[in-house]
Parts: sequence; C-alpha cells; structure tokens
Amino acid sequence: MSPDFSFNASLGLLHSKYDQLILGRDVASGSVGVDLAGNELPFAPSVTAQVGIDWKLAEVGDGKIEFLPRLSYTGHQWFSPFNDRESFPGDPIGNSRLKQGAMAKVDAQLLWSNDRVTAGFFVKNLFEKKYYLYGLDLRSFFGLDFLTPADPRTYGAMVRFNF
Repeated sequence: MSPDFSFNASLGLLHSKYDQLILGRDVASGSVGVDLAGNELPFAPSVTAQVGIDWKLAEVGDGKIEFLPRLSYTGHQWFSPFNDRESFPGDPIGNSRLKQGAMAKVDAQLLWSNDRVTAGFFVKNLFEKKYYLYGLDLRSFFGLDFLTPADPRTYGAMVRFNF
C-alpha cells in the first residue's frame, strides 16, 4: 500500500459441535432427556471476521491524524446448547428464539497521536445495529426468555498517555 494507508483483516473459523450430550430428564415420567449430539456449542459462532484500514490523513505539530474504520462480522450463534431443539421431551415451544443471527457492525476512530499522547474521538456500532449478546431460557421460573441487547451507537472521546 503506502506509508499513509494500510489494510488489516482477520478471519476466525470454528467447528464446535457436541459429539455426545444428553441434557434434561422428565422426572414425572422418568424418560431420558434430549439427545443434543451434533448441536453447536452456545456462544460459538462458526465464522468471525474483521476488516479495517489505518489511514494517516495529515501530520500536525509533532504528531499525526489517523482515521481507523473497522467492519466486524459475526456468524449466527446459539445461546442454548439445545439450539432449536426442545428443552425436554414434549416441549411445545423449543429454543429457536435463543439465537443471534449473523450480523455486521461498523466502528471508527479519529485520532491524533505522537510518541507520548494519543487523543481522539470514537464511535461504536455506527449504524446502530440491533443484536443480542446473551440469551437465557427462564421459562420454568418466569415464563419468558432473558435476552441482553448489545449497546446502541455509542461515541466519545479518549486520551492516552505513554510513559
């Protein structure tokens, strides 16, 4: 590229499936639980990726101004080891709602830095993508699921000193 512009990228591939696992048990009938062999592990997306650029816009004083946008991608992930299967034999609802679909989001920074100080502005989740970070089946206690949303668009300023 050039000394003022560089490209960076990463890719993560994960194959996580249960070889064998039986969870749950119907105490009333004594039946064995649900066979989850072949299900994906929870919180383990099969693909993650990130691409970004580091772009030096100008030299100002004894430092430089840089623009650092990033695009990150996360494949779908389950929040339950049951994936879309039933939690117990005869479960009328199943677990398909405890999943986050594949999604992408954009973050960016505008920084001024020299050898001793870095200062700048940042924005995370620039396009305010709505997605969930965590999910939990609480039907047996409260009759509903608990899903934790990710932060909306956030922005701010930062200063870092190097000693």
